[in-house]
Amino acid sequence: MVRRSEPEPTDHDERLGEAIEAYLDYDLVGEEPDLHSSVVTEAALQDLADEFVQPRQPSDLLGAYRGAARMLMVDRGLLGEAPGLYSAEERTAWAAALPRLAMEIVPDLNHYTLVLRPEGVAPVAAAVRATLRG
Repeated sequence: MVRRSEPEPTDHDERLGEAIEAYLDYDLVGEEPDLHSSVVTEAALQDLADEFVQPRQPSDLLGAYRGAARMLMVDRGLLGEAPGLYSAEERTAWAAALPRLAMEIVPDLNHYTLVLRPEGVAPVAAAVRATLRG
């Protein structure tokens, strides 16, 4: 369903493209030409407000949780643009206010490629293993 207009992909890029295409197709409902997202509009609007409209405070990040935490972040937005969802200013404020939060930037990825590309999956898996070991 998803149409791509890119330079010749490498094998890796082709596999990634297929994974993202499958992910996007999973969300499509209806019949052509009346395809649309299965997303619940009200939920998406609330998420939009939570992420982009309401100011984020460091205390919002962990809520009532008081233990040590680790956050993997990417430095790219959905279309590969910098800086991604969280600005350097926000990360600096979080680091100052939440010393128990270990933040790690996984470079050159977005939140899809973090879990779809080997260079993203490796640090995610390492963080999970480290958490499980305690």
